[in-house]
Amino acid sequence: MPKKYFLLILIPVLVYLVYLGNIKPLLASRAANRGDIVKVLSYNTFVNYEIRIVMAKQALESDDVDFVWFAKEQMEENVKERPFDCKSYIFLFNLYYRFGETEKAKWVAQKALELAPAREDLKELLINVSGP
Repeated sequence: MPKKYFLLILIPVLVYLVYLGNIKPLLASRAANRGDIVKVLSYNTFVNYEIRIVMAKQALESDDVDFVWFAKEQMEENVKERPFDCKSYIFLFNLYYRFGETEKAKWVAQKALELAPAREDLKELLINVSGP
């Protein structure tokens, strides 16, 4: 009997220690990284465009909804700053598509296809969002 009580106490304590030692620092690290990105983007340098591209790549693989949303907003900013750059439209399409904003994704895919009509991958993006 005493071993059962010991396990009942030990298991919650271990779960709490795992949270404090692993999960909580991971969450803090993600928040700190996002804060650094905001700080870097606030300098308004010529590399903001590339920083946003890298951020969009990371966001497409992330499960942090706030980070993905932030990346989507930043890619919208990229499209405003460089409206003739197809790469920004492709990343923005993927972010819109991830959030289920199909009308916006369709518009972005059409715009990207206008900029680079010979690219087959853009035609596939448009087919994915429009249907067969």
